[in-house]
Amino acid sequence: MPSTTTDNIIISLPEVIQFIAIYLEPSDIRSCILVNRHWNQSFTPLLWRTVDTLSKPWQRMFRIHDSKEDPPRDEIAAWIRVAIAKYGHHIRQLTATWNIVLEAVSANSGCTQLTSLDVGSVMYHRTTTPLALETVMAALPHPPTTVLYATGQTATPLVQWLHLPWVSNRRIYRPGVVNEDLRRKITVERFWSLVHQNPGLVRLKLPYLGPMNDLSKEYILERLLALKQLRDLDLELTLLDARTMLRLFPNLERLRIYNLDGLLMLPVQEQYSHLRALGLRTYVMFSHVIKVLNHLPGLEELWIKGVAVEPIAHLRATMASASVVPKAQGEEVALPLIKSFHIDETLPRDDESIALL
Repeated sequence: MPSTTTDNIIISLPEVIQFIAIYLEPSDIRSCILVNRHWNQSFTPLLWRTVDTLSKPWQRMFRIHDSKEDPPRDEIAAWIRVAIAKYGHHIRQLTATWNIVLEAVSANSGCTQLTSLDVGSVMYHRTTTPLALETVMAALPHPPTTVLYATGQTATPLVQWLHLPWVSNRRIYRPGVVNEDLRRKITVERFWSLVHQNPGLVRLKLPYLGPMNDLSKEYILERLLALKQLRDLDLELTLLDARTMLRLFPNLERLRIYNLDGLLMLPVQEQYSHLRALGLRTYVMFSHVIKVLNHLPGLEELWIKGVAVEPIAHLRATMASASVVPKAQGEEVALPLIKSFHIDETLPRDDESIALL
């Protein structure tokens, strides 16, 4: 007979389970799962709610998998695929910086409730290069078809697995092998397949891969515009215009982008008050930053890679003229009150500029 103890009745209440889980570490949740079948059913979704391959357990698994011993590698990869196929529909926050995890989740059609997807720098396991086609064929999101691929004056048969609107090819593909460029493009295709099946994403971090810029800008924007709840976007190295991003996504609260291109040409009256955090993955002139701040009255966090050289007198003049900004109706608005300011790389020559800002 099923257990009907008071403890089990209480623990079956969703709000009670959620309240308890707030105070439990993943190791504690695993212990709860082992108590009995009822607790297993109650706590398993909570264990799989967040999958973060940057956490210590996943990092340890990656190091073992990346060893030169083939049996552990095969066993770990097989376990990941089976486990995610079984429990992947519970995942809500996913940090998938390991290609095997991204592959397994994108292959699970039941994984449709993600609110956060972070890919960033993708880790590939150590392997002999070039890859054999059979190594990755089974894991593709779509069945491959044989086509003719022209290279110069000759046409060579290639198993064609790319389905997105790629606008350039960086390298020549040889029949029967997968080079690094093709492997990374396959990873990008898995990423966009996962984005497509999770329209409720609130937070999204794009892959830190060069082939992202080999996709048509129209395709990327179309996919992003389908995410109606998107509030936190990290473009990594994807070269999209900052002005375009703010105009298309005026409700963004956090944005990390490569540079300020486009923002310096915004009309004075154009304001984006929802943005709370801005990150710039390049060296910038502080005078340019100040001009951009005029359009972001609600900004609280600013992150830049480093400071670009500019005359101190020019920076002082820019600061003096940008303390208040006229609006269309003749009103004035003060610069935003930055609560968090982070610079990745600094040199002694940057001290005066930083102090002025």
